[in-house]
Amino acid sequence: MKHDLLARKFLTDVSVAKEFVTTYFDQSLLERVKLHTLSVESTSFIDEDLRQQNADVLYSIQLDEDEKLYMYALLEHQSSADKLMAFRVAKYKLAIIQNHLDKYETTKIPPVVAFVFYNGVDVPYPYATDLQSICTEPSVYRLHPIDSFGLVDLTVIPNNQIMQHKKLSVLEALLKYGRTPNFLIAAETITQAFLIGKEAHLSQNLVDSALYYLFNEREQQDIEILAEKLQSIYGDKVMNYAQQLLLEGEQKGRQEGRQEGRQEGRQEEKITVVLESLKAGLDYATIQKITRLDIDYIEEIAQKYLTVH
Repeated sequence: MKHDLLARKFLTDVSVAKEFVTTYFDQSLLERVKLHTLSVESTSFIDEDLRQQNADVLYSIQLDEDEKLYMYALLEHQSSADKLMAFRVAKYKLAIIQNHLDKYETTKIPPVVAFVFYNGVDVPYPYATDLQSICTEPSVYRLHPIDSFGLVDLTVIPNNQIMQHKKLSVLEALLKYGRTPNFLIAAETITQAFLIGKEAHLSQNLVDSALYYLFNEREQQDIEILAEKLQSIYGDKVMNYAQQLLLEGEQKGRQEGRQEGRQEGRQEEKITVVLESLKAGLDYATIQKITRLDIDYIEEIAQKYLTVH
């Protein structure tokens, strides 16, 4: 029997798994687990390419507040250690968490504890057990670890601080105020950001993209207000651009109106066919074959327009 099969056979025995927990869990964590709830879980959801590299067993255990904890035990197939084992374990953990989220439809992630059995030729285990240690720049990793992200919360950053960001201030102002209902206040901030962007030599391509975004997000009266303010920065081009978008909007509105009119016309034709067919004595099934309308809709027309069925 291969050593990985032997390990799996032992570790899928619940009594052995409980002994593993009491042996290797930190005392503070051990005091919180309900050992009698330990059970073996399926690992079929883990990518097969990952699973082929290790013998693995997954357990679930209830904690003192009935929250679920997962413990993942792996045994290396290779006789030599894997330099990237910390990264592989991280991928296993993410797969376990994703499966839990899919299964329970929750927005809270469970804790996942992982252990790797090592019996390779190098003594002791020669490589890192955490991602920071295998990162090319550990100091950067400490600032931005893989399990967190930097947050640019525009809702709380003061406008005077945003205005210090030069070209970036245009993007931040648009994202912060582009859709705000109180546009009179927003227009002042956005105009100031565009002025700073021009002083910082924001490219014309980005200016055009910003104007296109902004004018497409606002109503006609807002576009006119903003175009007047930006005219002092970018000249008549802004007014011409705004007028072009307004014209396109009017044309689109007319086109949508014509489409709605055509749809209403077709709908009236179908109603007329149904009513005439009913008056001619045709049953609902026959009318359905002719019009390809649902029986329920044909009945609805009959009840709405005819007093006698």
